[in-house]
Amino acid sequence: MKKKENDDIFLNNFRLLISKYRFLPGFLPDNTSEEIRQLLSENRTIRTYHRGKYLFHEGSVPRGVFYLEKGIVYIQKADEEGNEQIVYFYRQGDLFGYRPILCNEPHPVSAVALEDSVLSFISRDVFLKALNQSGELARKLLENLTFEYTVWTNNVYLFSRKPVKVRVALALLLLSDLFGISTRPGIFSEFRISRDILAAYTGTVKETLVRNLTQFKEKGIIQTSGQKITIIKPEQLMKIVFQE
Repeated sequence: MKKKENDDIFLNNFRLLISKYRFLPGFLPDNTSEEIRQLLSENRTIRTYHRGKYLFHEGSVPRGVFYLEKGIVYIQKADEEGNEQIVYFYRQGDLFGYRPILCNEPHPVSAVALEDSVLSFISRDVFLKALNQSGELARKLLENLTFEYTVWTNNVYLFSRKPVKVRVALALLLLSDLFGISTRPGIFSEFRISRDILAAYTGTVKETLVRNLTQFKEKGIIQTSGQKITIIKPEQLMKIVFQE
């Protein structure tokens, strides 16, 4: 009974932590009219992007918005030296690419498929037409944008103030949520990700990332095999995040 209580407490704390770095899911309110749903459905284009394929590049003109039907897509931004920093991972059910359309600006980031992904593309004109005709949709996107600002603020604080060890620990927890929690006994989560991608996500060089992963492995917190990372003791990762 005590173990179950501890597990429940951990999962609640885990979900609370994730919520600080995860955008709100979905974009169509339940009360969206059938007319708007039909407009978006009939005017979408299904596109498939293979792993490593760019959906759009930083600085390009936004042509429309993307709804992720299947797969994972990440967005990245280049620094002054041309190094790419991964700033977010989108998953199934996420809509993205609409902020620069609303602001009439170029894309501030590039979007790349982490794995083979299927997306619905909705043109700029159709998206704006739906937005103008649906107050419910406009309010939902405003809510999403407001929450995204909070997430970006949390990210800026994390990467400007926290040491690499904390960033790596948090990244592993966020990726556990992204790829899904395991139902296998003794394993919290298991996923495959390249060290280059993980280094770009944690804002460090590959050598420093590998050194931190090795330390976690020696403490029995994780196991690694090639690109596969297995999270064994997520509660230890949580302690690192909150104690530093």
